[in-house]
Amino acid sequence: MLEIAAFQINCKISISSGFYIQNAVLQVVHDLRFHGCGERPLQDKVKRSSRRNACLSPLLAFHFLLHRSLQFFHFKMRCTILIAALLGIAVSARPPSMIFGRPHGGFLRNPHFEETEQKPWLCQTKNTKNNTVCGYGNVTQLVDHFNSSNKDTWQQRYQFNMQYYKEGSGLVFFMLGGESAIDGASEKWAFNENITFITWAAKHGAAIFQAEHRFFGTSRPKPDQTTKNIIYLTVEQALEDYSHFIDAMNAKFKFPNPRWMTFGGSYPGSLSAWFRATYPKKTIGAVSTSSAVNVFTDYYGYVDNVQKNIRDVDPNCEKHIREGFNKMISMMYTPDGPKQLKTQFGLCDDFPSPMTPKASQFFFQNIYGVFQGINQYTKDNKGLPRDTLTLENMCGIVNKTANPVAAVYAVVKWNNDLTNPGCIGNSYANYVKTYGDGSYDHPDVQEARSWIWLTCTALGYSQTTDGGNNGIFGSTVPADFFTDQCIDLFGPTYNAAYMDNSVLKYRKKYGGAQNYKGTKCVFPNGSYDPWKDLGLQEQNANARNEVYAMWIEKGAHCSDMYPALDDDSQSLQDARKKIEAYVDQFVSESETAKKTSNASVTAKVSAVLALLVTLTLGLFP
Repeated sequence: MLEIAAFQINCKISISSGFYIQNAVLQVVHDLRFHGCGERPLQDKVKRSSRRNACLSPLLAFHFLLHRSLQFFHFKMRCTILIAALLGIAVSARPPSMIFGRPHGGFLRNPHFEETEQKPWLCQTKNTKNNTVCGYGNVTQLVDHFNSSNKDTWQQRYQFNMQYYKEGSGLVFFMLGGESAIDGASEKWAFNENITFITWAAKHGAAIFQAEHRFFGTSRPKPDQTTKNIIYLTVEQALEDYSHFIDAMNAKFKFPNPRWMTFGGSYPGSLSAWFRATYPKKTIGAVSTSSAVNVFTDYYGYVDNVQKNIRDVDPNCEKHIREGFNKMISMMYTPDGPKQLKTQFGLCDDFPSPMTPKASQFFFQNIYGVFQGINQYTKDNKGLPRDTLTLENMCGIVNKTANPVAAVYAVVKWNNDLTNPGCIGNSYANYVKTYGDGSYDHPDVQEARSWIWLTCTALGYSQTTDGGNNGIFGSTVPADFFTDQCIDLFGPTYNAAYMDNSVLKYRKKYGGAQNYKGTKCVFPNGSYDPWKDLGLQEQNANARNEVYAMWIEKGAHCSDMYPALDDDSQSLQDARKKIEAYVDQFVSESETAKKTSNASVTAKVSAVLALLVTLTLGLFP
């Protein structure tokens, strides 16, 4: 007898859904409701009948769906999927909710807009003079900026938006790309007038650019991401890319006396701060939102902050979740516990027998990753309606479920049904095989692999449960779970010592949070953001250097960057006003400096002319 589980999902097959069809994964489709296909029992050998009532066999149905998805790229359907493990066929798994703290699509989530909104959002492609005012472009970059003997180049993709630009101002607002592609929904960050920094660009008459980070999206310095090639993915190379990009755009668009200001959130927020510190003459200021500039290897403070935030919402919720995880931990090494957990959580894969530490760690990371994502983006105006995936709603689900393990599962199911339905992958070996793939065949895998590389070689950011003190998730995910991934995905060189030394190097190089080496930079952070302890906070501010920090009470990760809503909290509204005031200040100071520079040049020219006149009169009295 086969054990078969049926469940309803909103299916979305796309050319970019590589993980879900990775490694010849097959889904057995029962009751496929499209093209007039009616309900048929699983044991029936379905044959083609009339055109109107045609039904496909499960295997043919899968191939038909794949063919249609490749032909039309994206389409949605409502279907009922019946999953079966038959003759060794693997069931496709949803990827982990968080990978080294990164959700699908990157940290800076797509802002929430109505589905009826059409491209190119609010950017008109031509102005009254028939000039192109917004769109995409490519700029040639060196693969290695720091090796003069390496002449290899690649194409970096960027977006430009000139519809607000005031001729002659030379003012440019530059959104730095980070750990995701800049196309698709993310292009709204360059084109939609509701985005916060775009409203400021319109106010000041600034041009707008967004450039893609190397090894993300289609900005690919090398033909693949194998270890020998991904070594060109470094913070220094990315910053130099942006420096050269500014030079190239100044030449292309002929900005007079160019004045650039950088913006970014999360990892790009750190890049914005580090760029300001590294190339102070290239910019007039920077905004660095929710940036973890104090890079750290074993960041157990992340989980501690998640626990504190849940407790702040409801102490009973915190207690119930802890009880659930404690029970799950005790089940893990009992004879029947792993099977029970697999059934209850809808896992795609069996646990190994005997149980291994890595298998246990992988399971708990995937489960507590769901709680990470809910906390990190609670009420931030991102893709889902703001009041859906919130800590308050999560605790409501937890508190109404009596059994603590069932309560944990209820949260996981609620989150997954809303974001990415499917069974949960439970094989660390399959995970390593998937993200060890150095090809560009699967965009989400490509970007996650690049992000993991950055954490292994520069940033750290391991969200461990090493904080102790009766942690809500137990001591389930130690530091070696993350450092072992670095070895398994990139080779034995990239061990724990390598990560520790690299993180220390970058913290010293840019000053971390306590000794930030830049000037004219703004650092907003939210009190609900688990990354906040790695950010530059008010006690680290330096007014003399115009380094400012602010606190957004109950603010989420990057919440100040999203479009403003009428019911935003007062603290969020106040923070946006403060950031805007600092942006105004940097712009005003640059205008004063520009006038002073122009006056100085005029004075020097006048002095030279006067000298020439004097010499001329002296020679010809």
